[in-house]
Amino acid sequence: STENKLHRRCTIWTSGILWKDTRGVESLVELVDNSQCILLLMSCQVGSEQNMLRLCKDLLCEILSLQHQLCPSLKLQEFVIEPSQLQYPIQKPSTLTLYDIELIASCII
Repeated sequence: STENKLHRRCTIWTSGILWKDTRGVESLVELVDNSQCILLLMSCQVGSEQNMLRLCKDLLCEILSLQHQLCPSLKLQEFVIEPSQLQYPIQKPSTLTLYDIELIASCII
C-alpha cells in the first residue's frame, strides 16, 4: 500500500524528520540543544553526491527562508561539525568542535 511505502521512507517525531529519497540520499532535520539549534545531517550512496548537494542547498534555503519569515530578529550562525565528533543523537552541539561556514568560505575564496 502507499501508506507502507511512505512509512518506510519517512520517520517523523516531535522534534524532527528523517527521510530517504529515491536517489539514494538520506536527510535528517532536527531541533536539538533545547530547540536552540537546527541540525541537518545528510548522507548518500556512492554516485548520489550531486543529488545530496542539491537537496542540501534546497533545505538550507528553506530553513533560512523560514527563519526570516518567523524570527527576523534572530541572528543565525551556520557551522560544520568536526567529523570525528559526529555521532547521533547529538544532544549538545554547543560542546562540539564546530567550524563557522563563513570562515571556511573566506579561506576558499
